[in-house]
Amino acid sequence: KRKPKPPKIERDYSVYVLMLTGGFYYVGITKNMKRRYKQHTEGKGCNFTRKHPPIGIFAVFPCGTTYGNEAEALEKQMALAVANKMGKDKVFAGGFLWMCINGEIVNRD
Repeated sequence: KRKPKPPKIERDYSVYVLMLTGGFYYVGITKNMKRRYKQHTEGKGCNFTRKHPPIGIFAVFPCGTTYGNEAEALEKQMALAVANKMGKDKVFAGGFLWMCINGEIVNRD
């Protein structure tokens, strides 16, 4: 007889901000920060972090939710906040398209 599989643990999402080479920042979401950071540092993350490898974790913010759509909304809010502070040309976040309206950075989706 096979042993029953242990129950799957549902983890909450976290929004994270990475510092990248060239003075860039990357904003993303994950349920496993350690695993996701390793993917980015090994060149297995997104194209942007392959081009601009991470030099460290700037911040991690637990979302308190297991729902992806809620975490994505928080990711967008964090990306806009980081872009407003660091400059939209220095921040990449999951392929968001940036635009500026009356001096305010907004997401164009």
